[in-house]
Amino acid sequence: ERGMSIVYTSHYMEEVELLCNRVAIIDEGRIIALDTIKNLIAILGGGVIHVGLPQVDDALLTQLSALPAVKEAVLVPQPTAPPPAEGVEPETQEREPVAAGEVVKIVAEHSQQAIVNVIGFLNEQDISLTSLQILEPNLESVFLHLTGKKLRE
Repeated sequence: ERGMSIVYTSHYMEEVELLCNRVAIIDEGRIIALDTIKNLIAILGGGVIHVGLPQVDDALLTQLSALPAVKEAVLVPQPTAPPPAEGVEPETQEREPVAAGEVVKIVAEHSQQAIVNVIGFLNEQDISLTSLQILEPNLESVFLHLTGKKLRE
């Protein structure tokens, strides 16, 4: 507005989204993307949907990936249980609750249409849906998409 720029560097993408109009994403010393936040987020397309299912195999992932408005369907790796704390018996150590089943990450071209298609397909196949989470794209997901790295790697 006033012919001035401020350079703000941060790995806190939530702050960047609130404070900045334009963003440069730098990887290994090179600018790999430079645009408005809205345009950078648009790179991802529709977004990501996590679908919880009782059981997943390669055939199901292939079928889900072939649905209209779905770019890709991949199995989300489940976290492994940490080793028991030193001096604590495994059966007495408190554990985090673990969700039953498996989670499929759906990368969507159009989130709403992908949700309709995935749920319709699961109903046709008589496969129970255990959870559904819609993840809105943000700068952190753009960074991960462009660099293949998490922010702290």
